[in-house]
Amino acid sequence: MTARALSYHDWPRQMRAETAAAYVDEKSVESFLAAVGTGRKKLYPEPRIIVGKGKRWLREDLDAALDRIHGKGAESLSGLV
Repeated sequence: MTARALSYHDWPRQMRAETAAAYVDEKSVESFLAAVGTGRKKLYPEPRIIVGKGKRWLREDLDAALDRIHGKGAESLSGLV
């Protein structure tokens, strides 16, 4: 049996660290968590805290971080105006 590629809508809107790490294609959960934060070398946003559930990353927050990393979006175009 062959695995099929996930489409964008197959990913949950909120994700635990394991799922978020896979979504952004980090090699491990540990490397994903090491890149989470607000410092200069941090790539990914802090998680949202859901009472009774714990830490969750939103798909749109991760997408915005990936856009920033790859120079897409309004923030990357600000220097052109």
